[in-house]
Formats: sequence, structure tokens, C-alpha cells
Amino acid sequence: MAMTVNPRGITQTSPSLPRSAQLLLLLPLHLLLLHHLSDGVQAQLSSSALSFTQPSYNVSVYENSAARTYTQSAVRMGVVLDPALTWEVRYSIEAGNSEGIFQAENLVLGDFSFLRVQTNGGSGGTLNREVQDNYTLTVRATAQGGLEAFTTVFVNILDMNDLRPLFAPTSYSFVVPEGCPLGASVGRVTATDADVGSNGEFYYFFRERVKLFSVHPTSGVVTLTGQPITGQRMELEVRAVDRGIKLYGTNGVSSTAK
Repeated sequence: MAMTVNPRGITQTSPSLPRSAQLLLLLPLHLLLLHHLSDGVQAQLSSSALSFTQPSYNVSVYENSAARTYTQSAVRMGVVLDPALTWEVRYSIEAGNSEGIFQAENLVLGDFSFLRVQTNGGSGGTLNREVQDNYTLTVRATAQGGLEAFTTVFVNILDMNDLRPLFAPTSYSFVVPEGCPLGASVGRVTATDADVGSNGEFYYFFRERVKLFSVHPTSGVVTLTGQPITGQRMELEVRAVDRGIKLYGTNGVSSTAK
């Protein structure tokens, strides 16, 4: 029996074989061709897989931000669109947003689908850095054909000067020994502010001018500046006030200690 392959890649046999046998010899070649075609389609889908530009991103937003305030990122977040495909990418927050504070949306500019994360309106909670200063969000991207991709967004909550310094305790008792030299420390008052950085800085001062004592504006140390009368009892009121501009209203005395 003689077999040859013509220029089109078809196996031919001598006329002495039945036609059914000739058709059976053609099947392996057709199956091989279909196999290579399947590999090519899979390669095209793989090269067009949906993916974020980074596995994670860092963003920031101020506490107490109004609804629909966008977080800020130093890099662009999202998915590069394949010009050969008509993708419509949608984003959703899958984890880390149990209180519904954030929401994700897309913005398409050219060949890029931007991921934008903003504070939610309505029933969403309020950002309070003193309660929680960061969030870790798992964001999912989906497109036609069942394509999906995931990324992590780390949200850093920035501080605003929304709190006032508080004394703890609010009452102090100091004894000045007889013959105590001028300039000596007789005690110290202490206040704290939960804000951070310059927002957490404040000044101490006496409510009324006092000749016998002074209070250091930043340390709270009370020193002797005059000679009190032996057995004399004095009640002084110390106040603490923010150094910076308050988030709400004008600067005001936060708390007092005696």
C-alpha cells in the first residue's frame, strides 16, 4: 500500500484501498489541526486576562470627611483595558468594609479603568481616626466572560484637630515647704490630647494672673515666683488650650484643673 501527503497536508492512499479506509487516515490530521487551534484560542484569552496594575495600593483620607470624599493615592489604581476587547470593568469591595464606610467605583479614561474609593453617604459610618486609624479593603474587578481580579487597598486615616486636651486628674494638691527658694518646682499638672502631631499640642496657663506661681506653657510644671505667707491656702485654676486651629469653631479652653 502506498501513502503520500499532498501540498495541502492531506494523506492520500493508492486507489486499491476502500474509500472508508482513506477517510479514517484523514482523521488524525484533522484532530491535530483542531488541537493547535484550541491552543491558540487559550493563549489569546491568557494574554487578555483581567489584572490590576498592582497587587495592593496605599490611599489616605482625613477623618470626619464628608460623604463622597475620594481617597488620595500617589499612583493610579485600576486595570489597563485591552483595546481589542470591549470590556466593561466593575469594582466592588468584598471585605474590610463591614460598616459600609467606603464604596468603589470606576472611571474610564482612554485605555485605563481607574479604581476610585470614596467615603459612603447615607447610613455609612463616620471616619474617626482615634477609634480606627486604618482599613484594609479587598477590592474585586469583574468583566464580561466571567473575568475577575482582586487587589488590596490599605486606607490610612489622617488626623484632624477635632479633639481638645483633657486634664487627668482634674484636681491637684501641692505643698510649698517653708523657705522654698524662688524658681523651685512645687508640682506639675498634666493634660492629654488624643490628636497626633501638631494637632495634639496645647498650652497651659493660669486662668487669672498669679504673682506667687507660674506654670510652664508646655510642660505643666508649676514653679514658685514669690514668697507665700506661712499657712496660706490658695486655689488656682489652670487651663489647657489647643495651639492650632480647631476643626470646629474657634479656639476655646478645653478643660481646667485646680
